[in-house]
Amino acid sequence: MKFFYYNLYLKNPDSKALMISKEVHFHDLVLLPEEVVELLKLILSLHPIGHIETFKEKDTNDTLVGRKILDIKEALYCHVILNLKDTTMFHSSPISTFDLKTRAPVKLAFSVEPYLVVRFIFHRIGFDYKAVEIFVRNFISILKRLGLKKEVPEFNCLHSRQPFYDLDRYLTSNFAPLSEFWSKKLKKGITKASFADITIKPILKKSGELFHYSYLSFTKFTSGKIINMAAQKNISLIGPIISVYQLMLSFHSKSKYVTILTETDLRKKITGADNLVESMTNLVPLTAKIPIKNDQTVERFLVENEVLIQECISMCISFYSHL
Repeated sequence: MKFFYYNLYLKNPDSKALMISKEVHFHDLVLLPEEVVELLKLILSLHPIGHIETFKEKDTNDTLVGRKILDIKEALYCHVILNLKDTTMFHSSPISTFDLKTRAPVKLAFSVEPYLVVRFIFHRIGFDYKAVEIFVRNFISILKRLGLKKEVPEFNCLHSRQPFYDLDRYLTSNFAPLSEFWSKKLKKGITKASFADITIKPILKKSGELFHYSYLSFTKFTSGKIINMAAQKNISLIGPIISVYQLMLSFHSKSKYVTILTETDLRKKITGADNLVESMTNLVPLTAKIPIKNDQTVERFLVENEVLIQECISMCISFYSHL
């Protein structure tokens, strides 16, 4: 099988950062190497990169992680695409003395390569290819509209919402494989919320800076139900769905600061319906509430699929040619 593999996880020291041998075929789409690179640059330019600090919330003693998001030009200045040598450095310096510009890509202490969340586009375990095709088609359209400009585009929501609206329409249609999990009432809620809507809730003010806990309205309608159904029916949906949510969040968060809640060991803390499942692979977090009816079932699902889940949400992109 001919393919090119873009890997920023780099557990294997022999892995290549970027290897493109020929054009990439995906269904009836044909992407040239330069188009793929431009697509990656565009996605990366939209994905926030930032500094990090942790502190304890006084009331609950939860660990909060505050991150300062760099702007697009600062992010690309870090040579995310071309300079991938320093991928093992952990952040340990104080915020005031830590200059991301001089460090190239940074591996934060709690996750790997926190600026790529588009692995779902061509993932080898298989999922809803129609949704992927809709998404990729729209991004190619965006690239062509921008004329593949070398300078960093000032990308705003007017440019980026259409792919998500198209994805909304498909995912809530009767043709989508996930539709069997959604009632008519839920579909109506999903359609009304849309991927493009975001709710920002201030939860903490510290040192004069306002930290936000950000999430998509869409997530609160679907995450719990999808994760729960995936556990009950033993189907591998969690990784692609989480990746989609992560990408939506990274595109639409307008906060300079975001905050996430962390748990040291989720599998040992499944005690009730209000548990938080947190993705550790994005600067803007995905948080979902699992409607736990059977703790043992969900726990078994997480344990048995731990490797698969970690692979799905790890910070790497795998693009495969059309099978």
